[in-house]
Amino acid sequence: MELVRKCANPKHPFYNFVIGNKDTLQTKPVKDGVLIHQELLKFYNSYYSSEKMTLILMGNYDMEKLEEWAVSKFTDVPVGLDMVAVREKVDAFP
Repeated sequence: MELVRKCANPKHPFYNFVIGNKDTLQTKPVKDGVLIHQELLKFYNSYYSSEKMTLILMGNYDMEKLEEWAVSKFTDVPVGLDMVAVREKVDAFP
């Protein structure tokens, strides 16, 4: 979607926003006292977690090469903060 957006005419509104618009991403949040950046970070910390993701690789490559790429590119995807708390509780269970 990002590639399609960047290929659009820079004068067209689609070039600037993929989801939302100035009203929903700036005007209303400012009016309601919502700090969009903090909300995005909260969402990221809650939901951007390797334990909540599924990775699918396809290609005309052998399985060893696909696995090598998967490990090298996705090993560092963090475990979300909420999942750390869940894991600690589960690990503490006798």
